Amino acid sequence: MEVFLDRRVLWLACRHHVCELVQSALWIFLFTDDQAPDNAAYQAIKDVWQDLDTSPAAPFKKLVFRLPVLLELKNEAVEYLTQVLSENSSQVILRDDYDELARTSLSLLGVVPPGEGIKWMKPGACHKARFMANAIFSNKMLAFQVALEYDRSTVSTLRRFVLFNCLLYVPQSHTSLRQGSERMPQ
Repeated sequence: MEVFLDRRVLWLACRHHVCELVQSALWIFLFTDDQAPDNAAYQAIKDVWQDLDTSPAAPFKKLVFRLPVLLELKNEAVEYLTQVLSENSSQVILRDDYDELARTSLSLLGVVPPGEGIKWMKPGACHKARFMANAIFSNKMLAFQVALEYDRSTVSTLRRFVLFNCLLYVPQSHTSLRQGSERMPQ
């Protein structure tokens, strides 16, 4: 219990959801917020997805790192995501969106994910209430930026957001899931 505003308050902030709030605030800061329930940029990707070459051999843009601090963060993220995705992982079994997010992030970092390798899933729901939509869709937007014909400004802003996702948000949110599952009774 903590004292806040001269009252005792039980502090129950879930680390996973705190990560989501930070990521969502960054998206709004970089791309501005609209009041529609669906994100128009995500809907645009869904509309053209079937026309994109998303085969494992298809070329896609990856993140490029030049600064030593970013290279160090990249190496840490690659090591963690490779470990989580490996078949022998004792961390946590990732399903559906969590697996897709880890695989697309590792692919953008320039590493072929273990197991199934690179696998671009058809975009799902683009409603803003779907908390992983920002991370998954932004990874796909950056990877297929050429085919989607984004301008330089959009690519630059998108790169900043995806850097945050791949280097900080994804490892941190997956770590909080792992730690939460360790405390859950079997």
